[in-house]
Amino acid sequence: MKRAALNATVLITASLLFAFLALVAVVQDFDPFLTTKQRIESIESLGGFLNSGRIEPPLRRSATVELLEDGVLIGDSSSSRDQVRAAGYGHFRCLRRFVLFSSSDGTNPLENSRQYEIRTPIILPGWIPGLLVSLSLVPILILAVSSGRTGRLIPFLLRTGRVCGFAGLFLFGLLGTARLIGVAVPTSIEALFDWKLATFTPPGETPPNVAFIGSSRTYRHIVPVVLDSIMAEKGQETRSYNFGVQGARVFEMPRILERILKADLDHYLKWIVISLERPGWDVRSANLKSARLADYHDNRAMRRAFQYYLTNQSRAMGDRARAFAKRFVPYLRGRLSFSRGSTWIRARMDPKATRYRIRRLEGQGHSRGFLSVDDDMKTAVGKSLEVLRERHARFLEGREGEQVAGPNPGPPGRTPPPAYELFAEVLQDLSSMVRDHGAVPVFLSHPINQSREDLAAADSTGVIEHFIAIDNRTDYPHLFRAELRFDQGHLNQDGAIEYTKILADRLSLIIATEESDQ
Repeated sequence: MKRAALNATVLITASLLFAFLALVAVVQDFDPFLTTKQRIESIESLGGFLNSGRIEPPLRRSATVELLEDGVLIGDSSSSRDQVRAAGYGHFRCLRRFVLFSSSDGTNPLENSRQYEIRTPIILPGWIPGLLVSLSLVPILILAVSSGRTGRLIPFLLRTGRVCGFAGLFLFGLLGTARLIGVAVPTSIEALFDWKLATFTPPGETPPNVAFIGSSRTYRHIVPVVLDSIMAEKGQETRSYNFGVQGARVFEMPRILERILKADLDHYLKWIVISLERPGWDVRSANLKSARLADYHDNRAMRRAFQYYLTNQSRAMGDRARAFAKRFVPYLRGRLSFSRGSTWIRARMDPKATRYRIRRLEGQGHSRGFLSVDDDMKTAVGKSLEVLRERHARFLEGREGEQVAGPNPGPPGRTPPPAYELFAEVLQDLSSMVRDHGAVPVFLSHPINQSREDLAAADSTGVIEHFIAIDNRTDYPHLFRAELRFDQGHLNQDGAIEYTKILADRLSLIIATEESDQ
Protein backbone atom coordinates (compact mmCIF):
# COMPACT_ATOMS: atom_id res chain seq x y z
CA MET A 1 0.00 0.00 0.00
CA LYS A 2 2.83 2.39 0.90
CA ARG A 3 4.55 1.65 -2.39
CA ALA A 4 1.30 2.39 -4.29
CA ALA A 5 0.91 5.70 -2.45
CA LEU A 6 4.52 6.61 -3.21
CA ASN A 7 4.07 5.77 -6.88
CA ALA A 8 0.88 7.84 -6.99
CA THR A 9 2.65 10.80 -5.40
CA VAL A 10 5.47 10.61 -7.92
CA LEU A 11 3.07 10.43 -10.86
CA ILE A 12 0.91 13.32 -9.62
CA THR A 13 4.02 15.44 -9.03
CA ALA A 14 5.31 14.62 -12.51
CA SER A 15 1.96 15.58 -14.03
CA LEU A 16 1.92 18.93 -12.20
CA LEU A 17 5.54 19.60 -13.17
CA PHE A 18 4.89 18.99 -16.85
CA ALA A 19 1.73 21.13 -16.67
CA PHE A 20 3.72 23.97 -15.09
CA LEU A 21 6.43 23.68 -17.75
CA ALA A 22 3.74 23.72 -20.45
CA LEU A 23 2.34 26.94 -18.97
CA VAL A 24 5.81 28.50 -18.94
CA ALA A 25 6.33 27.46 -22.57
CA VAL A 26 3.01 29.00 -23.60
CA VAL A 27 3.82 32.27 -21.81
CA GLN A 28 7.30 32.32 -23.40
CA ASP A 29 5.75 31.84 -26.83
CA PHE A 30 3.05 34.50 -26.27
CA ASP A 31 5.01 37.06 -24.24
CA PRO A 32 8.72 36.06 -23.98
CA PHE A 33 10.51 36.55 -20.68
CA LEU A 34 13.45 34.15 -21.08
CA THR A 35 16.20 36.07 -22.84
CA THR A 36 19.83 35.83 -23.84
CA LYS A 37 22.47 38.58 -23.99
CA GLN A 38 25.33 39.09 -26.45
CA ARG A 39 28.06 41.64 -25.91
CA ILE A 40 28.77 44.03 -28.79
CA GLU A 41 32.39 43.59 -29.84
CA SER A 42 34.81 45.45 -32.13
CA ILE A 43 33.08 48.83 -31.78
CA GLU A 44 33.98 51.47 -34.38
CA SER A 45 32.90 55.11 -34.72
CA LEU A 46 31.37 55.95 -38.12
CA GLY A 47 30.81 59.69 -37.69
CA GLY A 48 28.10 61.71 -35.98
CA PHE A 49 26.39 59.62 -33.31
CA LEU A 50 26.75 56.45 -35.39
CA ASN A 51 28.81 53.50 -34.18
CA SER A 52 29.01 49.89 -35.32
CA GLY A 53 29.72 46.68 -33.46
CA ARG A 54 29.94 42.97 -34.28
CA ILE A 55 27.55 40.25 -33.00
CA GLU A 56 28.52 36.61 -32.61
CA PRO A 57 26.77 34.28 -33.21
CA PRO A 58 24.54 35.89 -35.87
CA LEU A 59 20.96 36.78 -34.93
CA ARG A 60 17.81 35.20 -36.27
CA ARG A 61 16.15 37.47 -38.78
CA SER A 62 12.87 37.51 -36.85
CA ALA A 63 14.42 38.12 -33.42
CA THR A 64 13.19 41.06 -31.33
CA VAL A 65 16.30 43.00 -30.28
CA GLU A 66 16.91 45.33 -27.33
CA LEU A 67 20.00 47.50 -26.83
CA LEU A 68 21.47 47.63 -23.31
CA GLU A 69 23.94 50.15 -21.96
CA ASP A 70 25.54 48.94 -18.72
CA GLY A 71 22.54 46.65 -18.33
CA VAL A 72 19.95 49.45 -18.84
CA LEU A 73 17.51 49.28 -21.76
CA ILE A 74 17.87 52.17 -24.24
CA GLY A 75 17.02 53.02 -27.82
CA ASP A 76 14.59 52.62 -30.66
CA SER A 77 15.33 49.68 -32.94
CA SER A 78 13.18 51.05 -35.80
CA SER A 79 15.81 53.64 -36.72
CA SER A 80 17.63 53.78 -40.04
CA ARG A 81 21.39 54.32 -40.42
CA ASP A 82 20.90 58.03 -41.16
CA GLN A 83 18.54 58.46 -38.21
CA VAL A 84 21.05 56.85 -35.84
CA ARG A 85 23.83 59.07 -37.19
CA ALA A 86 21.76 62.29 -36.89
CA ALA A 87 19.60 61.70 -33.80
CA GLY A 88 21.76 59.51 -31.53
CA TYR A 89 20.55 59.12 -27.94
CA GLY A 90 20.02 55.36 -27.98
CA HIS A 91 18.66 54.88 -31.49
CA PHE A 92 19.98 51.77 -33.18
CA ARG A 93 19.50 49.36 -36.05
CA CYS A 94 20.36 45.67 -35.82
CA LEU A 95 21.55 43.50 -38.69
CA ARG A 96 22.32 39.78 -38.46
CA ARG A 97 26.04 40.16 -37.68
CA PHE A 98 26.32 43.89 -36.93
CA VAL A 99 24.50 46.52 -34.89
CA LEU A 100 24.50 50.23 -35.75
CA PHE A 101 23.92 52.11 -32.53
CA SER A 102 24.40 55.28 -30.48
CA SER A 103 24.90 55.88 -26.77
CA SER A 104 22.09 57.09 -24.53
CA ASP A 105 23.62 60.56 -24.03
CA GLY A 106 25.50 61.09 -27.31
CA THR A 107 28.96 60.26 -25.92
CA ASN A 108 31.45 58.10 -27.82
CA PRO A 109 31.17 54.40 -26.78
CA LEU A 110 34.93 54.07 -27.34
CA GLU A 111 35.55 56.68 -24.62
CA ASN A 112 32.68 56.44 -22.10
CA SER A 113 33.81 53.11 -20.56
CA ARG A 114 30.32 51.60 -20.81
CA GLN A 115 29.41 48.07 -21.84
CA TYR A 116 26.95 47.58 -24.69
CA GLU A 117 24.92 44.41 -25.21
CA ILE A 118 21.93 43.25 -27.18
CA ARG A 119 19.17 41.16 -25.61
CA THR A 120 16.90 38.82 -27.53
CA PRO A 121 14.15 36.44 -26.39
CA ILE A 122 14.77 32.70 -26.43
CA ILE A 123 12.53 31.28 -29.16
CA LEU A 124 11.16 27.82 -28.37
CA PRO A 125 10.08 25.45 -31.17
CA GLY A 126 6.31 25.51 -31.64
CA TRP A 127 5.93 21.81 -30.80
CA ILE A 128 7.35 22.09 -27.26
CA PRO A 129 4.15 23.37 -25.51
CA GLY A 130 2.09 20.59 -27.10
CA LEU A 131 4.64 17.96 -26.07
CA LEU A 132 4.66 19.18 -22.46
CA VAL A 133 0.85 19.15 -22.30
CA SER A 134 0.86 15.59 -23.58
CA LEU A 135 3.49 14.56 -21.04
CA SER A 136 1.40 16.08 -18.24
CA LEU A 137 -1.48 13.74 -19.18
CA VAL A 138 0.61 10.57 -19.33
CA PRO A 139 0.98 10.15 -15.53
CA ILE A 140 -2.79 10.57 -15.08
CA LEU A 141 -3.42 7.83 -17.65
CA ILE A 142 -0.91 5.58 -15.89
CA LEU A 143 -2.72 6.14 -12.60
CA ALA A 144 -6.07 5.32 -14.17
CA VAL A 145 -4.76 2.12 -15.72
CA SER A 146 -2.83 0.98 -12.64
CA SER A 147 -5.84 1.53 -10.40
CA GLY A 148 -7.79 -1.20 -12.23
CA ARG A 149 -11.50 -1.21 -11.70
CA THR A 150 -13.49 1.96 -11.20
CA GLY A 151 -14.28 0.93 -7.64
CA ARG A 152 -10.61 1.20 -6.76
CA LEU A 153 -10.07 4.41 -8.73
CA ILE A 154 -12.41 6.59 -6.66
CA PRO A 155 -10.80 5.77 -3.26
CA PHE A 156 -7.43 6.29 -4.86
CA LEU A 157 -8.38 9.77 -6.07
CA LEU A 158 -9.63 10.63 -2.60
CA ARG A 159 -6.36 9.57 -1.05
CA THR A 160 -4.32 11.55 -3.55
CA GLY A 161 -6.43 14.67 -2.96
CA ARG A 162 -4.02 15.57 -0.19
CA VAL A 163 -1.19 15.63 -2.73
CA CYS A 164 -3.15 18.02 -4.91
CA GLY A 165 -3.78 20.21 -1.87
CA PHE A 166 -0.08 20.44 -1.13
CA ALA A 167 0.58 21.23 -4.79
CA GLY A 168 -1.94 24.07 -4.59
CA LEU A 169 -0.23 25.46 -1.50
CA PHE A 170 3.07 25.27 -3.34
CA LEU A 171 1.73 27.29 -6.28
CA PHE A 172 0.17 29.84 -3.92
CA GLY A 173 3.51 30.19 -2.15
CA LEU A 174 5.28 30.57 -5.47
CA LEU A 175 3.02 33.45 -6.53
CA GLY A 176 3.32 35.04 -3.10
CA THR A 177 7.10 34.87 -3.27
CA ALA A 178 7.04 36.43 -6.74
CA ARG A 179 4.90 39.27 -5.39
CA LEU A 180 7.37 39.91 -2.56
CA ILE A 181 10.24 39.95 -5.04
CA GLY A 182 8.30 42.47 -7.11
CA VAL A 183 7.83 44.75 -4.08
CA ALA A 184 11.54 44.59 -3.30
CA VAL A 185 12.69 45.17 -6.90
CA PRO A 186 9.85 46.99 -8.74
CA THR A 187 9.32 46.48 -12.46
CA SER A 188 9.62 49.45 -14.78
CA ILE A 189 6.01 50.58 -15.26
CA GLU A 190 6.40 53.45 -17.73
CA ALA A 191 9.85 54.53 -18.88
CA LEU A 192 9.49 58.32 -18.86
CA PHE A 193 7.52 58.47 -15.61
CA ASP A 194 10.05 56.15 -13.94
CA TRP A 195 12.80 58.50 -15.11
CA LYS A 196 10.94 61.49 -13.66
CA LEU A 197 10.55 59.80 -10.28
CA ALA A 198 14.25 58.94 -10.20
CA THR A 199 15.56 62.37 -11.22
CA PHE A 200 13.09 65.03 -10.05
CA THR A 201 15.55 66.02 -7.30
CA PRO A 202 19.05 66.33 -8.82
CA PRO A 203 21.93 65.94 -6.34
CA GLY A 204 22.82 69.20 -4.64
CA GLU A 205 19.64 71.01 -5.70
CA THR A 206 16.61 72.02 -3.68
CA PRO A 207 13.78 69.46 -3.98
CA PRO A 208 10.58 70.71 -5.63
CA ASN A 209 7.74 71.93 -3.45
CA VAL A 210 5.15 72.11 -6.28
CA ALA A 211 4.16 69.12 -8.41
CA PHE A 212 1.93 69.00 -11.49
CA ILE A 213 0.31 65.69 -12.41
CA GLY A 214 -1.98 64.83 -15.27
CA SER A 215 -2.00 63.64 -18.87
CA SER A 216 -0.08 64.96 -21.89
CA ARG A 217 -2.03 68.22 -21.41
CA THR A 218 0.03 68.67 -18.25
CA TYR A 219 3.24 67.17 -19.66
CA ARG A 220 3.14 69.39 -22.77
CA HIS A 221 1.51 72.54 -21.36
CA ILE A 222 3.04 73.52 -17.99
CA VAL A 223 6.56 75.01 -18.04
CA PRO A 224 8.01 74.85 -14.50
CA VAL A 225 10.85 77.31 -15.20
CA VAL A 226 8.39 79.97 -16.40
CA LEU A 227 6.04 79.40 -13.47
CA ASP A 228 8.83 79.63 -10.88
CA SER A 229 10.18 82.88 -12.34
CA ILE A 230 6.73 84.50 -12.18
CA MET A 231 6.17 83.28 -8.64
CA ALA A 232 9.57 84.73 -7.63
CA GLU A 233 8.52 88.12 -9.01
CA LYS A 234 5.49 87.91 -6.71
CA GLY A 235 7.71 87.13 -3.72
CA GLN A 236 6.69 83.46 -3.49
CA GLU A 237 9.49 80.90 -3.57
CA THR A 238 8.56 77.80 -5.54
CA ARG A 239 10.47 75.06 -7.31
CA SER A 240 8.05 73.09 -9.44
CA TYR A 241 8.24 69.84 -11.40
CA ASN A 242 6.05 68.48 -14.18
CA PHE A 243 5.04 64.83 -13.56
CA GLY A 244 2.62 64.71 -16.50
CA VAL A 245 2.46 61.39 -18.33
CA GLN A 246 0.92 60.66 -21.70
CA GLY A 247 -2.46 58.92 -21.69
CA ALA A 248 -3.11 59.26 -17.93
CA ARG A 249 -6.81 59.22 -17.07
CA VAL A 250 -8.95 59.27 -13.96
CA PHE A 251 -8.68 55.55 -13.08
CA GLU A 252 -4.87 55.70 -13.17
CA MET A 253 -4.43 58.99 -11.30
CA PRO A 254 -4.55 57.57 -7.72
CA ARG A 255 -1.72 55.18 -8.58
CA ILE A 256 0.35 57.97 -10.19
CA LEU A 257 -0.14 60.19 -7.15
CA GLU A 258 0.68 57.32 -4.80
CA ARG A 259 4.03 56.73 -6.52
CA ILE A 260 4.92 60.45 -6.47
CA LEU A 261 4.14 60.79 -2.76
CA LYS A 262 6.13 57.65 -2.02
CA ALA A 263 9.15 59.12 -3.85
CA ASP A 264 8.87 62.36 -1.83
CA LEU A 265 10.45 60.76 1.25
CA ASP A 266 11.14 64.00 3.14
CA HIS A 267 7.73 65.58 2.38
CA TYR A 268 9.12 68.58 0.50
CA LEU A 269 6.03 68.78 -1.72
CA LYS A 270 3.58 71.35 -0.38
CA TRP A 271 1.37 72.03 -3.40
CA ILE A 272 0.11 69.35 -5.79
CA VAL A 273 -1.81 70.56 -8.85
CA ILE A 274 -3.92 67.80 -10.42
CA SER A 275 -5.53 67.83 -13.84
CA LEU A 276 -7.96 64.98 -14.55
CA GLU A 277 -9.22 63.47 -17.79
CA ARG A 278 -12.45 61.50 -18.03
CA PRO A 279 -12.16 57.70 -18.27
CA GLY A 280 -11.36 56.34 -21.71
CA TRP A 281 -14.26 54.34 -23.07
CA ASP A 282 -12.14 51.41 -24.17
CA VAL A 283 -8.66 49.99 -23.62
CA ARG A 284 -6.61 49.70 -26.79
CA SER A 285 -5.62 46.12 -27.52
CA ALA A 286 -2.00 47.22 -27.97
CA ASN A 287 -1.91 48.19 -24.28
CA LEU A 288 -3.46 45.09 -22.73
CA LYS A 289 -0.08 43.43 -22.16
CA SER A 290 1.56 46.52 -20.67
CA ALA A 291 2.98 46.60 -17.16
CA ARG A 292 1.46 50.07 -16.79
CA LEU A 293 -2.14 48.87 -17.16
CA ALA A 294 -1.53 45.89 -14.91
CA ASP A 295 -0.04 48.22 -12.30
CA TYR A 296 -3.12 50.39 -11.78
CA HIS A 297 -5.86 47.87 -12.57
CA ASP A 298 -6.34 46.83 -8.96
CA ASN A 299 -9.58 46.04 -7.15
CA ARG A 300 -10.33 49.74 -6.67
CA ALA A 301 -9.89 50.59 -10.35
CA MET A 302 -11.95 47.59 -11.47
CA ARG A 303 -14.81 48.54 -9.14
CA ARG A 304 -14.79 52.07 -10.53
CA ALA A 305 -14.63 50.80 -14.10
CA PHE A 306 -17.65 48.57 -13.43
CA GLN A 307 -19.54 51.53 -11.97
CA TYR A 308 -18.61 53.68 -14.95
CA TYR A 309 -19.79 51.17 -17.55
CA LEU A 310 -22.93 50.40 -15.56
CA THR A 311 -24.05 54.04 -15.31
CA ASN A 312 -22.95 55.17 -18.78
CA GLN A 313 -26.03 54.90 -20.98
CA SER A 314 -24.42 56.29 -24.13
CA ARG A 315 -23.54 52.80 -25.45
CA ALA A 316 -25.41 49.52 -25.79
CA MET A 317 -25.14 47.05 -22.93
CA GLY A 318 -23.20 44.61 -25.11
CA ASP A 319 -20.57 47.23 -25.92
CA ARG A 320 -20.25 48.12 -22.25
CA ALA A 321 -19.86 44.47 -21.24
CA ARG A 322 -17.15 43.89 -23.85
CA ALA A 323 -15.27 47.04 -22.84
CA PHE A 324 -15.32 46.01 -19.17
CA ALA A 325 -14.30 42.42 -19.96
CA LYS A 326 -11.16 43.66 -21.74
CA ARG A 327 -9.99 45.23 -18.49
CA PHE A 328 -9.78 41.78 -16.90
CA VAL A 329 -6.63 41.09 -18.93
CA PRO A 330 -4.43 43.70 -17.17
CA TYR A 331 -6.27 43.05 -13.89
CA LEU A 332 -5.41 39.34 -13.90
CA ARG A 333 -1.85 40.05 -14.99
CA GLY A 334 -1.37 42.31 -12.00
CA ARG A 335 -3.13 40.05 -9.50
CA LEU A 336 -1.27 36.92 -10.64
CA SER A 337 2.08 38.67 -10.34
CA PHE A 338 2.85 38.72 -14.05
CA SER A 339 3.49 42.44 -13.75
CA ARG A 340 4.27 44.14 -10.46
CA GLY A 341 4.96 40.88 -8.64
CA SER A 342 7.04 38.83 -11.02
CA THR A 343 9.82 41.32 -11.61
CA TRP A 344 12.06 38.48 -12.62
CA ILE A 345 9.63 37.77 -15.47
CA ARG A 346 8.36 41.21 -16.51
CA ALA A 347 11.78 42.89 -16.45
CA ARG A 348 12.80 40.55 -19.28
CA MET A 349 9.66 40.85 -21.39
CA ASP A 350 9.61 42.46 -24.80
CA PRO A 351 9.20 46.24 -24.26
CA LYS A 352 7.37 46.41 -27.59
CA ALA A 353 4.47 44.60 -25.94
CA THR A 354 3.28 48.04 -24.81
CA ARG A 355 2.77 51.27 -26.69
CA TYR A 356 3.37 53.16 -23.45
CA ARG A 357 7.13 52.97 -23.88
CA ILE A 358 8.82 56.34 -24.25
CA ARG A 359 11.80 56.86 -26.53
CA ARG A 360 13.66 59.20 -24.19
CA LEU A 361 14.71 57.05 -21.27
CA GLU A 362 17.31 59.66 -20.34
CA GLY A 363 14.88 62.57 -20.55
CA GLN A 364 16.43 64.18 -23.62
CA GLY A 365 15.31 67.77 -24.07
CA HIS A 366 13.22 67.92 -20.89
CA SER A 367 13.14 70.87 -18.50
CA ARG A 368 11.99 69.75 -15.04
CA GLY A 369 9.73 67.16 -16.60
CA PHE A 370 8.34 69.45 -19.34
CA LEU A 371 8.76 68.88 -23.08
CA SER A 372 6.76 70.80 -25.67
CA VAL A 373 5.35 68.99 -28.68
CA ASP A 374 7.38 71.33 -30.91
CA ASP A 375 10.67 70.23 -29.35
CA ASP A 376 9.52 66.61 -29.43
CA MET A 377 8.99 66.80 -33.18
CA LYS A 378 12.47 68.28 -33.73
CA THR A 379 14.19 65.15 -32.42
CA ALA A 380 11.58 62.46 -33.21
CA VAL A 381 12.39 59.85 -35.84
CA GLY A 382 10.64 57.02 -37.64
CA LYS A 383 6.98 56.40 -36.93
CA SER A 384 6.90 58.86 -34.01
CA LEU A 385 7.90 61.68 -36.34
CA GLU A 386 5.33 60.61 -38.93
CA VAL A 387 2.53 60.65 -36.34
CA LEU A 388 3.47 64.12 -35.06
CA ARG A 389 3.70 65.54 -38.57
CA GLU A 390 0.36 64.04 -39.54
CA ARG A 391 -1.36 65.46 -36.46
CA HIS A 392 0.09 68.92 -37.06
CA ALA A 393 -0.74 68.89 -40.78
CA ARG A 394 -4.29 67.73 -40.14
CA PHE A 395 -4.76 70.57 -37.66
CA LEU A 396 -3.42 73.18 -40.08
CA GLU A 397 -5.74 71.94 -42.82
CA GLY A 398 -8.83 71.84 -40.63
CA ARG A 399 -8.62 75.12 -38.73
CA GLU A 400 -10.85 78.00 -39.72
CA GLY A 401 -10.42 81.65 -38.91
CA GLU A 402 -8.26 82.89 -36.05
CA GLN A 403 -9.72 80.66 -33.33
CA VAL A 404 -9.78 76.90 -32.93
CA ALA A 405 -13.10 75.11 -32.81
CA GLY A 406 -12.91 73.38 -29.44
CA PRO A 407 -15.10 71.66 -26.88
CA ASN A 408 -15.08 74.60 -24.47
CA PRO A 409 -17.05 77.56 -25.88
CA GLY A 410 -17.81 79.20 -22.52
CA PRO A 411 -18.11 78.71 -18.77
CA PRO A 412 -19.33 75.20 -17.88
CA GLY A 413 -22.69 74.52 -16.35
CA ARG A 414 -23.14 73.53 -12.71
CA THR A 415 -25.37 70.50 -13.19
CA PRO A 416 -23.54 67.26 -12.29
CA PRO A 417 -22.99 65.27 -15.51
CA PRO A 418 -23.51 61.49 -15.88
CA ALA A 419 -21.13 59.34 -13.77
CA TYR A 420 -20.36 62.41 -11.65
CA GLU A 421 -20.51 60.42 -8.41
CA LEU A 422 -17.66 58.23 -9.63
CA PHE A 423 -15.61 61.29 -10.57
CA ALA A 424 -16.32 62.93 -7.20
CA GLU A 425 -15.19 59.78 -5.38
CA VAL A 426 -11.84 59.90 -7.18
CA LEU A 427 -11.48 63.62 -6.38
CA GLN A 428 -12.10 62.94 -2.68
CA ASP A 429 -9.64 60.05 -2.76
CA LEU A 430 -6.92 62.21 -4.32
CA SER A 431 -7.58 65.08 -1.92
CA SER A 432 -7.26 62.80 1.10
CA MET A 433 -3.98 61.32 -0.17
CA VAL A 434 -2.48 64.79 -0.67
CA ARG A 435 -3.69 66.11 2.69
CA ASP A 436 -2.39 63.04 4.52
CA HIS A 437 1.01 63.75 2.98
CA GLY A 438 0.95 67.26 4.46
CA ALA A 439 0.40 69.04 1.13
CA VAL A 440 -2.43 71.09 -0.38
CA PRO A 441 -4.38 69.72 -3.39
CA VAL A 442 -5.30 72.08 -6.22
CA PHE A 443 -7.42 70.86 -9.14
CA LEU A 444 -6.96 72.31 -12.61
CA SER A 445 -9.12 72.43 -15.74
CA HIS A 446 -7.13 73.18 -18.91
CA PRO A 447 -8.33 74.59 -22.29
CA ILE A 448 -8.84 71.17 -23.90
CA ASN A 449 -10.50 69.51 -20.90
CA GLN A 450 -13.44 67.12 -21.42
CA SER A 451 -13.97 66.80 -17.64
CA ARG A 452 -14.64 70.48 -17.01
CA GLU A 453 -18.30 69.86 -16.20
CA ASP A 454 -17.32 67.31 -13.54
CA LEU A 455 -14.75 69.62 -11.97
CA ALA A 456 -17.10 72.62 -12.02
CA ALA A 457 -19.82 70.59 -10.29
CA ALA A 458 -17.31 69.35 -7.70
CA ASP A 459 -16.21 72.92 -7.03
CA SER A 460 -19.76 74.20 -6.63
CA THR A 461 -20.75 71.37 -4.26
CA GLY A 462 -17.64 71.67 -2.07
CA VAL A 463 -16.08 68.35 -3.04
CA ILE A 464 -12.82 70.14 -3.84
CA GLU A 465 -11.43 73.15 -2.00
CA HIS A 466 -9.12 74.77 -4.54
CA PHE A 467 -10.03 74.87 -8.22
CA ILE A 468 -8.38 76.70 -11.12
CA ALA A 469 -10.44 76.83 -14.32
CA ILE A 470 -8.54 77.98 -17.43
CA ASP A 471 -10.82 76.19 -19.82
CA ASN A 472 -13.14 78.41 -21.82
CA ARG A 473 -12.93 80.73 -24.80
CA THR A 474 -14.98 83.48 -23.17
CA ASP A 475 -12.47 84.21 -20.39
CA TYR A 476 -9.27 83.20 -22.22
CA PRO A 477 -9.84 83.78 -25.94
CA HIS A 478 -6.12 84.03 -26.76
CA LEU A 479 -5.53 80.42 -25.62
CA PHE A 480 -7.86 79.30 -28.41
CA ARG A 481 -6.03 81.11 -31.17
CA ALA A 482 -4.71 78.78 -33.85
CA GLU A 483 -1.16 80.08 -33.68
CA LEU A 484 -0.89 78.82 -30.08
CA ARG A 485 -1.90 75.24 -30.96
CA PHE A 486 0.16 72.33 -32.24
CA ASP A 487 -2.93 70.26 -32.95
CA GLN A 488 -6.55 70.12 -31.83
CA GLY A 489 -5.59 68.63 -28.47
CA HIS A 490 -2.31 70.32 -27.55
CA LEU A 491 -0.79 73.78 -27.24
CA ASN A 492 2.53 74.52 -28.87
CA GLN A 493 5.58 76.00 -27.11
CA ASP A 494 4.23 79.58 -27.20
CA GLY A 495 0.79 78.40 -26.07
CA ALA A 496 2.33 76.47 -23.17
CA ILE A 497 4.15 79.59 -21.99
CA GLU A 498 0.98 81.71 -22.16
CA TYR A 499 -1.00 79.03 -20.34
CA THR A 500 1.68 78.72 -17.64
CA LYS A 501 1.66 82.48 -17.06
CA ILE A 502 -2.08 82.42 -16.38
CA LEU A 503 -1.70 79.37 -14.16
CA ALA A 504 1.05 81.10 -12.16
CA ASP A 505 -1.18 84.10 -11.47
CA ARG A 506 -4.06 81.90 -10.32
CA LEU A 507 -1.88 79.58 -8.24
CA SER A 508 -0.19 82.55 -6.58
CA LEU A 509 -3.54 83.71 -5.21
CA ILE A 510 -4.30 80.28 -3.73
CA ILE A 511 -0.88 80.03 -2.09
CA ALA A 512 -1.22 83.53 -0.64
CA THR A 513 -4.68 82.66 0.75
CA GLU A 514 -3.46 79.40 2.32
CA GLU A 515 -0.42 81.06 3.87
CA SER A 516 -2.51 83.90 5.32
CA ASP A 517 -4.86 81.38 6.96
CA GLN A 518 -2.01 79.59 8.72
